[in-house]
Amino acid sequence: MTFDKLEKNLMDVIQEEQAKLGFRREKIRLYYPLTTLNHLLDTEDTAEQMEITLAGQPESMTRKLGNLDVTRRGDRFCLCIPEEGSAYVHEHFAETGFIYELIQLIGEHDCKLEDIRRLFLSHSENIYVEEMQGEDFDVMIRFPEGMGDPYCYCFRDEGCHVIYHRFLPEDYADFAAKYPVVKNGETLVGGFSENNLKAYSETANVTVNTNGLKTATENEDGTFSFSARKTGTESGIQGTDLKVATGIEPEVKTASGSYGEFLRVDLNGNYGGLGAAMQAVKWDYYGNGNTVLATYGTKFAADNWMHKKMGIQLGLTHSVRYCDSNRSVHN
Repeated sequence: MTFDKLEKNLMDVIQEEQAKLGFRREKIRLYYPLTTLNHLLDTEDTAEQMEITLAGQPESMTRKLGNLDVTRRGDRFCLCIPEEGSAYVHEHFAETGFIYELIQLIGEHDCKLEDIRRLFLSHSENIYVEEMQGEDFDVMIRFPEGMGDPYCYCFRDEGCHVIYHRFLPEDYADFAAKYPVVKNGETLVGGFSENNLKAYSETANVTVNTNGLKTATENEDGTFSFSARKTGTESGIQGTDLKVATGIEPEVKTASGSYGEFLRVDLNGNYGGLGAAMQAVKWDYYGNGNTVLATYGTKFAADNWMHKKMGIQLGLTHSVRYCDSNRSVHN
């Protein structure tokens, strides 16, 4: 374990703040989730263990930043840097370095993404540039390893000005380790081939307009939350337009309750393409009127035996959320 990366990160954040807001000799409070502290310290501590770890701040760091006051709430830690810490960063790094130049450049109203790219190239001929297809940023740029700047800088051009955010590369690594990730240009595989169903192997091409897009947000405890799906105009598959199922013959059937369902809807007709590609079902609850009162979603497995030749059979089951037997649910 070493405090070197944490010390650098603290100084980097203070320097960034001072470049934006100017210097004041004052205490600075910075907040870190446990996962980020473990990345910076190369540890695998619990929250309780991390408190002990941070109590052992080395003299090599405290003589620059002072003794950090550490408090926590759950897995979220507050590191309070005393006044001498902010003064040290100002005295040694004020108005120097890449971050200062970047903030000055972004502060200009006519700043463009190409201007930012040129600034990066002025510091290194070998930079990594990745066009981003999400709704939050247009491009990510970072320096090669060994430059002393480990951050990923993400930029978005909002027309009248450019905004940015920088983050540790480990943040994305955490996400990719917990969830299957297929990047743009990589292959999506799935489904089931038999009779009317066909498996698929396609190339991912997700943009801000992709249908069903969700946003992932990292929580303070290191877990991730996902937004509701967004309705879009693109399929997310390279070279394939978003398709709308046609020739479907829906029929509300008598629900026998043999597998817990209180409502059953069968989709027959030209159901093969829909059955092979469907991944989720949305149910809108109208009560006794024409206004949607609640919406629920269920996961859907396209390789279920019934879809091979018996159509798509959907059943909504009783749960804590559905406890009233007098209801009208529309699919």
